[in-house]
Amino acid sequence: MARRLLTASSVRTGLNIASWIAPALAGHGAYVTFCKTWKRANLWVTEQEVHASAIRDVVVVRGKRVVTYRWGDGAKPVLLLHGWRSRASRFASFVPQLLAHGYSPLSFDAPGHGHSGGEATTVAEYGRVIDEVQRCFGTFEAIVAHSYGVPCALLAVRNGVRTRRLVAISGVADLGFLVDEFHRRLGVNERVVRRLHRRVQQEVFSAGQGGGRRSPGARAEAAVPMLVIHDGSDTTVGMDHANRLIADYAGPARLLVTDRLGHQRILIAREVVQAVVEFVDEAPSPASLALAPEADD
Repeated sequence: MARRLLTASSVRTGLNIASWIAPALAGHGAYVTFCKTWKRANLWVTEQEVHASAIRDVVVVRGKRVVTYRWGDGAKPVLLLHGWRSRASRFASFVPQLLAHGYSPLSFDAPGHGHSGGEATTVAEYGRVIDEVQRCFGTFEAIVAHSYGVPCALLAVRNGVRTRRLVAISGVADLGFLVDEFHRRLGVNERVVRRLHRRVQQEVFSAGQGGGRRSPGARAEAAVPMLVIHDGSDTTVGMDHANRLIADYAGPARLLVTDRLGHQRILIAREVVQAVVEFVDEAPSPASLALAPEADD
């Protein structure tokens, strides 16, 4: 009940006042607010059949119950990562095609999303869930991520998660963008924003997690091929993010630009699903074979 009484106006006023009398408290409060999901996405009618056909499991990561979804026999797992205030079911269009090509689609609702526990999450926590899912189900043939899921995937790969291919759909390239969006939508003052930027840097890019860079893809050590798919009319995450992802990535990367699909419809477009499956199906080059992570014993 108390959470419902909180409004954007009251949060903004409280943080702005605290930034002058208790700056550290304001920074902490801004970070807690920034990480909260507040609202969970509904299951769409078009997703229900695929969603219901999944094998459900639960993994627990630092006390949070995370619901996972699996299709297929478990061979050649392909991990599907949803974005902020989204859910695993948004990848329903991908599941039949991946199954038809011999892959086993695998996904989860991040903490604070879908049917999973918690009320908040971070890129670092999302990465810990990815690591735990890999421990349970093995090396991924590919990771296909959307929006906020893209920096989560990149950071996880930097920190040791194994995959043979990466797909970034409508991906966020710079976590500072998320802080700036928080600033724009909530209207907090610059003192709060500066504190929040520093806290995000500390929490997400601590030692061993990116060395202080705001872009998880910057000089990424992963040598696996990456396909970046972005719509030219995406008003949520602009095309400049796609260009940044390509520029920052150390491995081989290519860009596919779509038209008039926006930020969400891109996940149900037939041409996008086909492009992803074809990319995952591609035989690795001799160079990437030499650098690819070893398969599990």
